[in-house]
Amino acid sequence: MKYEESIIRLEKILEEINSNDVPVDTLVKLFDEGNKIAITCQKKLTEAKSKMKIKINKNNKITESDLK
Repeated sequence: MKYEESIIRLEKILEEINSNDVPVDTLVKLFDEGNKIAITCQKKLTEAKSKMKIKINKNNKITESDLK
């Protein structure tokens, strides 16, 4: 699942959790799913940050991007 799709799913999970008509068993399942998605999103963000290291030269200008 793409990052953006994961965020949309997390939003839907939150909406479901915040509704008053959800049985406890369903709440637990939704929480578990949301937690797994959140962990995956965090990993994706960490990977993206490491790929986007920017080297700055003496004049504070971007000289090279490490986007491997």
